[in-house]
Amino acid sequence: MTNAVIYIPAAQHLANYADQCIAYCVVKGYEVTGVITTDWVDVMAVMAARAAQVIVVARPDHLDPDREPRIEVVDQGASHAVPPRNSGPVPRRHRRPNQV
Repeated sequence: MTNAVIYIPAAQHLANYADQCIAYCVVKGYEVTGVITTDWVDVMAVMAARAAQVIVVARPDHLDPDREPRIEVVDQGASHAVPPRNSGPVPRRHRRPNQV
């Protein structure tokens, strides 16, 4: 079973976000290792100790913008994004195999 740690910044409403995060973990089948409300450094310490494999947050703004490794999301409005390989009129599994 995958272990998860829930991070909720101390300034946020703990009860509201904790309920949402715990419900999410139940749906995903994660075992909750704990809830951290102090700071992002403590979350990284738990991850470094391999006590959890997943960090669950209720809202994107709960994430530390200076976290390492950085996680960036490309907006759907990006015009230079490469389409996924399985896109197009024929799904990938129905295409003829590549021939050399």
